[in-house]
Amino acid sequence: MLTFTVGAITASFYGWLPLYLPELFPTRLRATAQGFAFNAGRIITAAVILSFGMKPDWFGGLAQTCAIISLVYVVGMVVIWFCPETKGKPLPE
Repeated sequence: MLTFTVGAITASFYGWLPLYLPELFPTRLRATAQGFAFNAGRIITAAVILSFGMKPDWFGGLAQTCAIISLVYVVGMVVIWFCPETKGKPLPE
């Protein structure tokens, strides 16, 4: 059951991100903005994981390092409350 819960939480952004992002950007920037939003997170994540993985004892061991890295989900849950609401608004042109 825990595996299902973790999978549902970590994969949930595939449901809202493709629906929410296009509504934030004008048509002429939409594809570039979505590409940047999807891939910037991947690049930053790779850099952080690689740097933490090289020296996990910096944070008290591998378990502590993994716990610190997982806090990115908490940051995401806070940041989403500051994003603009797009429901009922026309798409920017």
